[in-house]
Amino acid sequence: MEEDFSKYNGEGTDLRKAQLRMLEILIAVDKICRNHNIPYWLDWGTLLGAVRHGGFIPWDDDMDISMMKEDYDRFLTIAPKELPEQFAVQNLSTDKYYSLTFTKIVDKKSKTIDSTAIYSQSKRKFQGLWIDIFPVIKGNVHLRRWLDRLYGGCYRRVHHFAPFGVSVMISYILYPFAWLAKQLMRFFCSFCDNNLRMDDFGTIENVAKCQKYYDDFIPTKEMMFENHPFLVPNNYDKVLTSYYGDYMKLPSEEQRVWHLSHVEFFE
Repeated sequence: MEEDFSKYNGEGTDLRKAQLRMLEILIAVDKICRNHNIPYWLDWGTLLGAVRHGGFIPWDDDMDISMMKEDYDRFLTIAPKELPEQFAVQNLSTDKYYSLTFTKIVDKKSKTIDSTAIYSQSKRKFQGLWIDIFPVIKGNVHLRRWLDRLYGGCYRRVHHFAPFGVSVMISYILYPFAWLAKQLMRFFCSFCDNNLRMDDFGTIENVAKCQKYYDDFIPTKEMMFENHPFLVPNNYDKVLTSYYGDYMKLPSEEQRVWHLSHVEFFE
């Protein structure tokens, strides 16, 4: 007998309302990308949901997409002008209290409380539902392994990830050197294996999981997600296996958690 997942995100539940609002954001992002020939793909749990459930993982409360860095940069020059008024680009350029190294597209007509919230969350300009957009760069496993935690940790602490203390003070001292090292690593990585890609420095600490191969992602293909066509990696089976192993196996009920303890909608 097929499992009934409605106890997680049945119609009318806060989780389902949140998922549908995030879907609206993704539809807007997809439209911009298609209009400007910007490749992207559903990634991580969103990709898993597309393949295993035909939409959201029933207990999932976020969305992830990725782009090659050059496409990501181009998207960020276009999106602020073409996104519907309800949505906003959120990164360090638009919000000084944003402490992550990737971009969110945020819904301005909702507000969330995250049970795993970081220090800066309550200070952010936008606190609504969102989708994450991750930039993907050329990479080298060994270079990334020693730099990523240093750069990512310093970046987050310097940009209000935690209240001021000894660790933040040390990060302020180390951050200029970490930033310079990141720039040098990006330069060196541009000469690395032409097919190997990785999530940008400071994004994901699990080096093994962040390894990607260009040919597995580009060209993308379409897949239905919540009855809408979106782009996914052309070799999504290999990608999901590298992330999750036997990805079609459902987790135990104890592992099926959502992080948003409260969602408020303004319309």
